[in-house]
Amino acid sequence: LDQELSGLRAKIPWSAKNQARMHLRNHTAASRSIEDAMKSWLETPTAVAVHLDWDDRITVLAPYGLHDLFQMVIRPTPAAHERMQQFEERLAKKPWLNIWPNIKVVRSAIR
Repeated sequence: LDQELSGLRAKIPWSAKNQARMHLRNHTAASRSIEDAMKSWLETPTAVAVHLDWDDRITVLAPYGLHDLFQMVIRPTPAAHERMQQFEERLAKKPWLNIWPNIKVVRSAIR
């Protein structure tokens, strides 16, 4: 899927994941829905999904809201609070701070 997306927009570093199978990779229980799955994601600004419905309506799913995304804040989700090592590893691995130098990292989880 990443290759297909790159064919459409080559300059975007795509990373598409099949959420219906991520529980196998992460060794967790299967999610009931995409929103349920997103609650286990580690950072609040990445826990956002946009879906184009069959009637061209846009649906936004954001279980932790959009505030951190718009304010350029990377904050652990409640699920990450129990997996802070993974949160820190992702933060070190991702190029977010180089791409967007104005990002603020807040290490306290939202409530």
